[in-house]
This record gives sequence, structure tokens and C-alpha cells, in this order.
Amino acid sequence: MQQGERFTMLDPPSLPTRPTSPDRLKLCGIGLGVGLALGLIVVIGFEFMDDRMHSEKEIKALLPVAIISEIPEIATPSDERTRKRRMAFGWAMAALVFVTILAGSAFTYLLG
Repeated sequence: MQQGERFTMLDPPSLPTRPTSPDRLKLCGIGLGVGLALGLIVVIGFEFMDDRMHSEKEIKALLPVAIISEIPEIATPSDERTRKRRMAFGWAMAALVFVTILAGSAFTYLLG
């Protein structure tokens, strides 16, 4: 009985032009916002936990007596080289992270 039945497709299905989920641009934006918020929270936390004094005003507020003198920081050439090396390393790591994020975003955008 089923041999004589014939089905014809009246309206063929159409494929979507772009995926409905996940919205990668929205996810990247949310990730960026959450990352910046967490970074800000960490920086503020470290700043509150830092108990060092950085200025003469902070010392005057802490001590009831007058300040007679200050001890200047003595930086040796090796200290300066170390400081410059750490600064360069920090900027290089920031650039590497930034380029990795951009490359990953471009890769997923182009393949998606």
C-alpha cells in the first residue's frame, strides 16, 4: 500500500544566514567587562592591603611629632636595570595577552 504514496515538498527549508546562538560578539563584550571588573577589584584590594607610606603627608598624619628629616631612596645601577627589565617584561606580557585575545576573537569570528 505504501508503494503508491508519494510525498512532494511544497516549501523547502531555508537555512539561517547566521547562527542564532551563541552571539560571539556579545560573549566577547561580556568577557571583557567581567575581566575589567575583576581586574579593578583585585587592584583595589591590593591597594587597601598595602600598608606602606608613600608621602610625607601620610607620615605626618600618622605621627604626632614633627618630622626632622627623611631618608632618600638610594637606587643603584643594578636596581635601575632590574626596574627597567621588570617594566619591559610587564609591557611585553600585556601586549602578548592583548594580541592573543585579538587573534582568538578574529579566529572565532572568521570561522563562525
